[in-house]
Amino acid sequence: MITRTLILFSVFVGLLAVAGCGSAASGSQPLALSAHKSDPALINTTPRTEAGLYPQSRPPIADLPVPAGFKIVEATSRSHQTDAQRTVDHTYKGRDSRIQVERFYRRQMPAAGWTWRDSTMADGVHMLHFDKDDHRCAVRISLEPRPLRDAVTVIHIDVRPHHASSQRHVAPMPDSRNLQSLTR
Repeated sequence: MITRTLILFSVFVGLLAVAGCGSAASGSQPLALSAHKSDPALINTTPRTEAGLYPQSRPPIADLPVPAGFKIVEATSRSHQTDAQRTVDHTYKGRDSRIQVERFYRRQMPAAGWTWRDSTMADGVHMLHFDKDDHRCAVRISLEPRPLRDAVTVIHIDVRPHHASSQRHVAPMPDSRNLQSLTR
């Protein structure tokens, strides 16, 4: 009876060893890596394509794409629109890297009708500038450190009217003769 139990136990252990080797050969991940991927706190759930991040299907402003997974900071975000002009001052926070977000805006803004003007990177802050019709858009991508937690990527989008000339048209000041005629 003991011999039979030992034989069955040996066969069972052998099958487990073979099954473990087979899964490693088929490309499974080591236990430490698979445990890391299953920990929700360590997973970045922003959808991606092979080319990078996906845009949100319904961003707050239709022609200003936002990466999926980024949330608007309503306490500091504002927008105003009239028939001819608009201003947008929005802030979004998310978990993707600044480089991924910069690549996202380089691809998605032209798809939304914006023309790339220039970009800079200084002190870890990425700036991109785009034009569309009579508006200029500045996209600022930075990192917000958080004590005892992972840093958060911050996107600040600023849209303002852009005039073809660098000077605004200012009505001439009336001279003293015109002022006297206006006061009579």
